[in-house]
Amino acid sequence: MSHIVTCLYVILANSEGPDDYGTGTWMANYLSNPNFSNWDLYAVSFYWTIQTITTVGYGDVATTNTYERIFASIIMIIGVLAFSFASGSLASIIS
Repeated sequence: MSHIVTCLYVILANSEGPDDYGTGTWMANYLSNPNFSNWDLYAVSFYWTIQTITTVGYGDVATTNTYERIFASIIMIIGVLAFSFASGSLASIIS
């Protein structure tokens, strides 16, 4: 699930960015660095995904436009539901 959300977050930013520097998206801070590779971009997106799904949300990788905020909201809801289901299942197994 995390890999799929990570890829969707990168695809969303690529579809919204008007140029190669990701202006107007979360990628703008990272793509301006010439040493930043696609693997680094994936790592940042994966980091954001784990933060969002686990509801930690440090805020160092932030959404910058409406589409990203809607996507993040949906992922937050899915993350809370997934953890609730997992916690309930674990409690059921233990009891």
